[in-house]
Amino acid sequence: WVVQKVSDQIQVVLEVRKPMDDALMEMEINTKETAQAILDYVFSTRERNVAKAYDSMADFKIFSAKFNRLAQLDREKMLGQQVSSRFRLFQRLGDEIMTMAQQRSNDLFFFRGEYRQLNKIIDKKLRNAIDRTAADSMKKLETALDMKASIDTAYVSTMAYILQADPDLRQAVQNSEAAFKRLAAVYHETTLSAEETKWLNQIDRDFRSATTAGNEIIVLSNKLNSALHKFGNLGEEIDTILDDQAQPTIHEQLAVVAQEAQRSSRNAQKISFILIFFTLAIAGGAMWYTRQSVAGSISRRLGFERKTRRFPQR
Repeated sequence: WVVQKVSDQIQVVLEVRKPMDDALMEMEINTKETAQAILDYVFSTRERNVAKAYDSMADFKIFSAKFNRLAQLDREKMLGQQVSSRFRLFQRLGDEIMTMAQQRSNDLFFFRGEYRQLNKIIDKKLRNAIDRTAADSMKKLETALDMKASIDTAYVSTMAYILQADPDLRQAVQNSEAAFKRLAAVYHETTLSAEETKWLNQIDRDFRSATTAGNEIIVLSNKLNSALHKFGNLGEEIDTILDDQAQPTIHEQLAVVAQEAQRSSRNAQKISFILIFFTLAIAGGAMWYTRQSVAGSISRRLGFERKTRRFPQR
């Protein structure tokens, strides 16, 4: 019975407690892998990171289901439900982050194209359309150069804002856009050729498209930063539940099982010692009895032989 009890306790460790502890470890790994894949996607928008994120999410669900299936104590079940609930929010927010990151990537592609087009028109088209013999040609050339500088500042400040949401960068974008509009108005006040008018109108259209895309990039960056902050907090909450609450609970139960197994083992040893003692005692008694029987037989035989020597046959 005692041996069976020890065997049952070992079976609990092998079939319940150890798999639960392993599931917790895998869930922790899956949470971190999901977070890393989504963060990588935000800055690279590579499809392989989406695949990694969803693979990690799927693995988390497998091990979460395993933990919940094996959970026996009410506290274990409660913690399992808390982790599952938070991970659903974690996954939903991760999906939203990747969607926003993809939208921002699309806007960036358009934004870069518009600003390259603006620079190209100003450098190659508008400046070449200026009559170098006209009295205001130098003013036009300087204004065109300043317009290009304003565009470059707005572009660089917008790109920098993606990496660091600094209010000064946002203000720099707004100032550059305002400066560009002011310079374009100055250029429009000069005497324009048909060619200049054509390219100035094209520049105005491209500038509006570029600034619209740039402003959307800034708005999306703000939303992404806010979502990433919540995402990070949810990941930390999940990690805290797994590390500071669920794992200690499992380890406490493992310790209890280990202590019970030790007690049962000691009891088994005591019982085994008693059984061995009685076995040895019985064996010793049997050996003593056997020895006495043999000794008696030998004594009787020796006694018979002495008698026969004393009374020889005639």
